[in-house]
Amino acid sequence: DQTRLWGEGMWVAVLDDDAQVRAVLERLLQRAGCAVAAFERSSGLFAALEGRPSLRQVVVVTDLFLDGENGVDVLRQVRRAISPQRPPRASARRSP
Repeated sequence: DQTRLWGEGMWVAVLDDDAQVRAVLERLLQRAGCAVAAFERSSGLFAALEGRPSLRQVVVVTDLFLDGENGVDVLRQVRRAISPQRPPRASARRSP
């Protein structure tokens, strides 16, 4: 009897300008059973979203302080692109 992983069947996009953070999050989410796509820039994320025919459930994990971009603005654009009725969810912890 196999235990089902919590992330099994979930598609998660990771957006972070720090390569080490992307790599750690990608490994962690893959171990949980998620299909993961990691991006340095939002342009790559949006290209990937356009290529997905069914976007009923998409999870985006993003750095809020991206180099040259604002993570909250990116989440708003994702929401408009895939589901205008649902508000984005954000969580942040700022390092000192």
